[in-house]
Amino acid sequence: MIERVTKIVLASTSLHRGGVWRHIEDLGLGLQQAGLDVTVGLLGDANELQQAAQRAGLPWDALHRTVRTGDLWHIHLHDTYDRRAFLALAARRLAGPSVITEHLPRNHASDERLEPEHPRTRYAAEAKTIFKRLEFALAGTVIAVGASSARFLQERYAPPAGTVMTVHNGLDASAAPAEPGAPGEADHPLRIVAVGRLDRQKGIDVLLDAARLSSHPWEVTVVGSGPQLPRLLEIASDLPSGRVSFAGWVDDPRALVEAADVLCMPSRWESFPYAALEACSLARPVVASRVDGLDEIVLDGESGILVAPDRPGELAAALDGLAADRELVGAYGRAARARVRGLFTLPRMVDGAIAAYAHAGCRVA
Repeated sequence: MIERVTKIVLASTSLHRGGVWRHIEDLGLGLQQAGLDVTVGLLGDANELQQAAQRAGLPWDALHRTVRTGDLWHIHLHDTYDRRAFLALAARRLAGPSVITEHLPRNHASDERLEPEHPRTRYAAEAKTIFKRLEFALAGTVIAVGASSARFLQERYAPPAGTVMTVHNGLDASAAPAEPGAPGEADHPLRIVAVGRLDRQKGIDVLLDAARLSSHPWEVTVVGSGPQLPRLLEIASDLPSGRVSFAGWVDDPRALVEAADVLCMPSRWESFPYAALEACSLARPVVASRVDGLDEIVLDGESGILVAPDRPGELAAALDGLAADRELVGAYGRAARARVRGLFTLPRMVDGAIAAYAHAGCRVA
């Protein structure tokens, strides 16, 4: 039976801002514009997100209370094996329909091929499979934010046909400048920016190793903070002065991306990163690893360059090629902007979420 819904809960167990919160905020505001009553469900100690919700004009409530409210409950997983989210879905089961969005389903914990040397607990893979199949059964409809992630979920957990839908992350085109500045000319070294949490996933160490192997003196600005910072500082200390700078955490890195010529994302795994979408919207080409999401955002050889993950030599060669051909940088940037503005938009993301709600048995009024 199709249920008519007007009240939607967007829930998360995240504590800090990042890609998941960016998605929730954009989706929530888009659903509000569509005339729906939206509440955000958050943990009691998620103070940063509670304040962000208030600033955005999104009402919030404690996560445990929201499971019994709203016509539809939509949980956003920042950790694919989040036990708190699983328990909340179980509590929600008798109250009404639910939808899951998987924001990073493939990582070193869910895909043993990514880092085979990582210590594994016996039977952990089998236990995780059972966990996810039960979780999917509780919701029935699962959103993946990229097609590669959707394929992984289907191959890894073999859910019933039709369980997983793809709804790409999308940007609000009105938030981007109508005519972003062009990448810099060849009167200075190629300026590269890398944005993200400084952990193993993002592969900034691969970029710094590539700088050591490069034949052109391109410059790197690293934007972000995280546990790998001490190691990255150590790697950078062996490079010539001025080759690498660290900007730390920046709430809105747009100005730093605009000041660069290229965004580099040497990630070891991803899903559908906003950093790449935003760089493309600013007409900055992306040089990235060929991993989930990035292999959809970037058209290799047309709007950017894709290389194998964990290959600093390949990455160095790609960036050296752009350093030697600034016209190509501009051409890639223009193509990247056109692609993102045509395919990965906020209205498409909102429409996709509403379609997922219909799949879950809800007709959005």
